[in-house]
Amino acid sequence: MAIKKAHLTPQEVSLWQNDVADKDLITAPASPADNARYIVAGTGGGGVGSSLLLDGNSDYLTIPDHADWDIVGSLIDDYTIDFWIKFDSITATYVISQIVDGNNFWALQYGGGGFKFVAWSSGVNLSTNPSGGVISDTNWHHVTLVKKDTIIAIYLDGIQVTFDTLLNTRTFNANMFIGSRLGASSYLNGNLDEWRIQKFNVFSANPVVGLTDTITVPT
Repeated sequence: MAIKKAHLTPQEVSLWQNDVADKDLITAPASPADNARYIVAGTGGGGVGSSLLLDGNSDYLTIPDHADWDIVGSLIDDYTIDFWIKFDSITATYVISQIVDGNNFWALQYGGGGFKFVAWSSGVNLSTNPSGGVISDTNWHHVTLVKKDTIIAIYLDGIQVTFDTLLNTRTFNANMFIGSRLGASSYLNGNLDEWRIQKFNVFSANPVVGLTDTITVPT
């Protein structure tokens, strides 16, 4: 798989676009493992372009440690992570994570209760870890993780499904993984497309405890 440096906006710290003609992976410096690969055009997020296929067995991406991955490094910074996902088999997975060890990490996970953001420091929770946004089909869905000051929320197809509070901060010196837990377990079985990490509130999200906020899904 070819890998190229993305042409990023000042606020975009990482981008996987996946729909260029030669099916290169557009990203900040990253490495594919095993056979992570593209599938044919017309099967990307929202049915446009191509997408990254992960087999649920040994495929994942890894990105070297960088300060841009410090999602829980501040109580005042804003972050947005958004992407399209299509499960081939719906199983528990680490969609994105930065893990030093089992007691020191942050991760966006998917499990029986839906999506969940988890952050631990020395075995202590840095947030309250609610789950929401259960997917029960193999269609494309848009997922957004928003950090707005101390508030962390997840949106599924533009609808807020969690409300979380960041209780403390921590930075981690570790690679970022896409589609697995440390490249050893909890593999994602399905497709990812249009992955972005941006250091601002892209969708002007205003998450609330009652889960009534909505955002506009990109097209």
